[in-house]
Amino acid sequence: MTVNIEKSDHGLTVKLEGRGSLTFFLRTLIRAKFYDDDGLDGLLSPLLNDAIRTTIETLETDESEVESWYSGWVAEYHVDRVRDLVSSSADYLSASPLDQQEMMRAALYPYRPIA
Repeated sequence: MTVNIEKSDHGLTVKLEGRGSLTFFLRTLIRAKFYDDDGLDGLLSPLLNDAIRTTIETLETDESEVESWYSGWVAEYHVDRVRDLVSSSADYLSASPLDQQEMMRAALYPYRPIA
């Protein structure tokens, strides 16, 4: 699965590609709530919330049960925080797609062991 964040006139567009994307993000969101703290870098939860919100908006109508289950978890203020962070990050926006993917991975898993 890959996550692509693109800057547009409307803010950020988050595209999820690959099998199991929605399941992955719903599970990771719950884990991410442990990191939801203004004292941290503020990147993890905003990116997840924006990605999941975008995913929910594109769900098919027969998946409305998932939308209903998820909607209580969305914190809208995170969306503005991540827009500001990524749009002002010259390093992220000028990076290659592979480097952006690695930056995203580092943001999602800040404490992952070094292989």
